[in-house]
Amino acid sequence: MSNISTNVLSNEPIVGVLGGLPVAEQTQDYFLVFQQAGGTGPEIIGQTAYFITYLVKSDGTVSKPSEDNDALLNLQQNFPVGKPVVVRLDQGTALNSVLGGEHVLTAIGRQQPICYTQTDFYVNTFTTASDQFKFILQGNGIEYDPETGAADLVDYRGYIAKNDFSGTSDLPKGTITGYDYRVDLDEDVVTSDLTNGIIEIDGNNNFLLESLGIKAVVRVKKVGDVNFPTIGRPFKFRLEVNKTGTWEEVAVQNNYVSNAAQSFTINFSLEGLDLTNSGDNVSFRITTDYLFPLGYFELLWAELGISDQSPPPGLTSITASGNQWVTSDYTPPENTPVWLTASTFLSLNYGNQQDSSVFNTADGFNLSPIVVPFEIRKGDRIRFRYSKKYDYAIYDIIPPNCSNDGLLKIQIKDLPFKGDSDFIRNSYNNFIIHRTDGQDPLYIILDVDKNKAAGGTQNFSGLILPKYPTQELIDNLDNIIINLKERGIIVDNLN
Repeated sequence: MSNISTNVLSNEPIVGVLGGLPVAEQTQDYFLVFQQAGGTGPEIIGQTAYFITYLVKSDGTVSKPSEDNDALLNLQQNFPVGKPVVVRLDQGTALNSVLGGEHVLTAIGRQQPICYTQTDFYVNTFTTASDQFKFILQGNGIEYDPETGAADLVDYRGYIAKNDFSGTSDLPKGTITGYDYRVDLDEDVVTSDLTNGIIEIDGNNNFLLESLGIKAVVRVKKVGDVNFPTIGRPFKFRLEVNKTGTWEEVAVQNNYVSNAAQSFTINFSLEGLDLTNSGDNVSFRITTDYLFPLGYFELLWAELGISDQSPPPGLTSITASGNQWVTSDYTPPENTPVWLTASTFLSLNYGNQQDSSVFNTADGFNLSPIVVPFEIRKGDRIRFRYSKKYDYAIYDIIPPNCSNDGLLKIQIKDLPFKGDSDFIRNSYNNFIIHRTDGQDPLYIILDVDKNKAAGGTQNFSGLILPKYPTQELIDNLDNIIINLKERGIIVDNLN
C-alpha cells in the first residue's frame, strides 16, 4: 500500500496519508480497516456500506468491534455520525475510485428493515395484498389464518357464579366475593378472580373488539315479615368498572325486595376505547348496598360475566385494505413536525414480525429479510415511494396500547404529501421502515453512491481515517500499516 496519497480537497500529492490534513481541537485516535464495499439500497438510497474488519489505535493495537464490547464504544466515539471521514482505497479501480476521498458518515451498523410494502423502484409499485403483506406472530386472543390473513378472534364469553353460601345466606354489603366456579372463560384473554369477585380483560390486544356485553345478575329475597316501604327502594345492586386504577359505578338498580325470590339483571356494554385506550386492563365486579341492618336480605345466586361480543368469535377480515398511513385534515406549515396514524391492520400487528418470506419484489429490488418484530424506535426512518426526497427520521412514537384510539402513531418532520388524490393515498401506502442497528457494527455507511456499473459488493480493501487525527496517529500510521500487512490484518486487494 503506497505512502503517497492525494488531498481530497485540492488533488495535490501529500507525503504520508494524513500529513496534509488539518488539525482540529477534537482529534481522533483510531482508524478502520475495511474489506469490501457495497450499495445500501433499496433500504437506503444512494449510499455505500464499507465492511469493517478491524479498528486500529494509534499505538497499533488491533480490535474487532462487536456487540457491547469496548471496541464498539471506541468506534462510536471516534467516528460520530454526521462527521466527515477520509477513505483511502487500496488499488482502487476506475469503477470504485469514487468511493475514496472525503465523505460524511451517516450510520454505523447492520441495515435492518422493520416493515415494508415497496416492491420496486417506481412510485406505484407496492403491495398490501393479504397473501404477501402479512405477519407471522400472534397477539393475545388473535390467531391468523395463514391462507387468507383473516384473524381468528377467540371467544371472550363466559361467567363466574356464586351459589354456595357455606351456611350463611346473608347478603354481603359491598363487593360480592367468594364465587364458586367459572364457566367457559378463556383464561388467556379474560382473568377471573373467584376469591375477590373480579373479572379482568387484557387491555393490550383487543384492537379487533368493538364491544363486549357485560352481564351481572343477583337473585335475592327478603328475610322475615318486615314490611319495608316501597318508596325508599332499600336494595341497591351495582356494576362497577375499573379502567384506569379507580372503580367507577357504571350501572345501578335501586329496588324493593319482596318476600318471594327476585332476580335483578344489569346489562352494560364496554365499547371501543374502554377496551384499548391506554393498554390498561379493564376489570369489573358486582357490589350491593341496602338501608337496613344485616340479616334482612338473603342472597340466593350471583353471576358476573361476558354475555356477548362484537365481532363474534371466529374468522374476522383483518387485511391491509385501505390507507396504511393517514394524516389529520390540518396542513401544517413547512418543516413542522406532524403525526401520522397507522391503520388498524398495522396497529393490530404492532409487536408482531412481518412475514417477508412471502413478499415478492422485482428483480434487482433486493430488500433484506425482516428478522425483527414490527416495533419502532426513535431514530428509525420511514420512506415513502422510492425517493430520497421522502425519507424521514421518526422523532417520536405512540404505541397502540398508549394511544387514545388504539392506533399506532409516529411523528416525522413535515408532511410528505398534501391532498386527497389516489396518487397521494398510494404514496402513503408505498413505504419502508428501517433502522441501522448500531449494536451490530457490520459496516460503516458513508454518503457516497457507488458506481452502478461496478455491480454488487466490490471485493477491495482500504482504510477509513478520521479527518482530524491525533498527532500520534499521524506519526505512526505508515509503520502501523506495514506491521498490519506483515501480520495479514491488511490484505492485498483481491480483485
